[in-house]
Amino acid sequence: MTRGRAMRESENEWDFFLCEREGATASILVNFGLRGVAPDRSRPWRLTVQLKVRNPSPNGLSNAEERPRLDQIDDALGALVTGACEARFAGRAIRSGFWTFVYYAPNASRFEETVDHAMRDFRDYTYSCAADRDSDWSHFFHVLLPTKREAQQIMNRHVLEQLKRHGDDLTMPRAVSHFIYFNTPFDRAKFLESVETDGFEITESESQDDSVRERRHGAVLRREDRVDFSTIQKIVLHLFDRASEADGEYDGWETQVIESE
Repeated sequence: MTRGRAMRESENEWDFFLCEREGATASILVNFGLRGVAPDRSRPWRLTVQLKVRNPSPNGLSNAEERPRLDQIDDALGALVTGACEARFAGRAIRSGFWTFVYYAPNASRFEETVDHAMRDFRDYTYSCAADRDSDWSHFFHVLLPTKREAQQIMNRHVLEQLKRHGDDLTMPRAVSHFIYFNTPFDRAKFLESVETDGFEITESESQDDSVRERRHGAVLRREDRVDFSTIQKIVLHLFDRASEADGEYDGWETQVIESE
């Protein structure tokens, strides 16, 4: 049985997600492992390189043909900026025809000359540099890291990737269970009322652990559904939003592997 729950954390953990930032579609790659050290007070300077994509896709992201060249620039910048500037690479955002690289460093000295050196083999690209004090790592926490809703979408993708590795036919309907928790029975009742016409089999649960002081009133929702990406994403975000409106917390979903015949 496969379950999508809270995101794991390790020292160096990269992942990406699609989202909307400032009214535009964005693809963000971020090092979740930095949550354990952020804000790093020894690196209060945010160093930013903004690179103009030569041939962006209609939604402002990069296309497959240009991607290898952009990845080479990514590697070149990362190697030199993290080395010469003693910086941590926090993440990269692709939006509105630009790749924006974000680093945190002890200071901004040598930053621009280091970027110029990294870009010496990519003179056909336009870029700019910026350095700002951000000792609280506000940009990392509020722009690069996903919201809870966006993090759930990442987990949905992880679960589907795991299912596919086991040979699952994601288009086959099967029982899917969703887990939601609330602070009070009233909040749970409010949520259940909002989804009562959705066709779920509902089981209520109560935590018997006296050490648990919050989210101890649970609900498990079960229904036969396909789990292809678009289908499960729509279902999960619907339940996530209804749970949030009732001051609840969506805690993931699980299902069994259905192998392709």
